[in-house]
Amino acid sequence: MKKWTIVVVIIMLIICITTLSACGNKAKYIDELNATFNGEFKLAEKAPSDPNSIEGFIYEGGFGGYALNSEDGLTSYSIGGYPDCLDDYHIIYFTTKDDKYEVFGFSIGDSIEKAAGILSEKGYRVQEEFDHGKIMTHSIIGISFFSDNSRGAGNITSIFIRLDITNKQGVMF
Repeated sequence: MKKWTIVVVIIMLIICITTLSACGNKAKYIDELNATFNGEFKLAEKAPSDPNSIEGFIYEGGFGGYALNSEDGLTSYSIGGYPDCLDDYHIIYFTTKDDKYEVFGFSIGDSIEKAAGILSEKGYRVQEEFDHGKIMTHSIIGISFFSDNSRGAGNITSIFIRLDITNKQGVMF
């Protein structure tokens, strides 16, 4: 009986350590992304306390969150519950067509293949591939980039970055 108790305790410890390690890795990956991202806000950052007063951005309310859209219409941040949709509001999504933004060393105008190569080296994997772009994921982060060929065939014209969020079981909307 003692032998089984020890085995069960060891298995529980391994599960706990693995779970805690995975949670820490999520934060590590987000920090790594944010260190290379030059946006006004960082992903997973707590939402601004007064979203109506952010210079250069227009507040657009919504159900379960809101958006901050740049006045020129090229950039948008989505704010919602994080890490669960019912939690406090954080920056959970970023999209842009503005070449002033950079993440992991690529930006609008760079080739799709350059971006894919950089992300592959960082551990991202292709989730979906299209003639005009790719969706790559790593842990809870998704980065998509697409081309409409307006900046040359195969060059990025839009970038999307998102964090996966959870939805507590039993909660219905």
